[in-house]
Amino acid sequence: MKKTGWAGWVVAVGCSTFGQPVETVVPPCERPSGRLGSDATLSSGDGRYELTLVRRIDAVDIASARGVLTLYPQVPGLDALGDASTPLFGSADVNLSAVGAARTGDARSDDPHAPGVLVLEFDRAGARTILLRFGSSANRRDTVLFDGAYTVLEVGEISVRGFSGSWRSGSDSARGGGYFCAARSPLHKP
Repeated sequence: MKKTGWAGWVVAVGCSTFGQPVETVVPPCERPSGRLGSDATLSSGDGRYELTLVRRIDAVDIASARGVLTLYPQVPGLDALGDASTPLFGSADVNLSAVGAARTGDARSDDPHAPGVLVLEFDRAGARTILLRFGSSANRRDTVLFDGAYTVLEVGEISVRGFSGSWRSGSDSARGGGYFCAARSPLHKP
């Protein structure tokens, strides 16, 4: 990927299936300012996204990582976990270490029983909450983790272009967080 310098937009140069160069324009990632409506959902948000994580400390952006997030419709019978619905699962190919995020297993796993990314939706205190939990170990359905390590994205805005929000991560030794943007890839279906 390369920056064009034009209003912070990034142009990713890749190859089409015919070997011709293709440019994908990814909008800049900015901190979201909206709030989710009570009927918000990512249930029809399956597809491929350009994911940007920005780490923030004391209101200063200090690091970022960019990668690919792929979400699939949930497998029948795995669409709930406790009081949360789990409409999507998927994988993320992003350098979590670059922003100081904890790794809780393989974020690239596309196993529906231990996915690299699990979308959880629920209502808490009258407000809609949508989380993307990272790590195949954290998302295993047959085990409950007790070590306290986590990396989670909390959706704050959803649009036709994608979704954005804040992220946080922690373990026994460190904590971090910031904001993220997930922009639909032009060829957005997996």
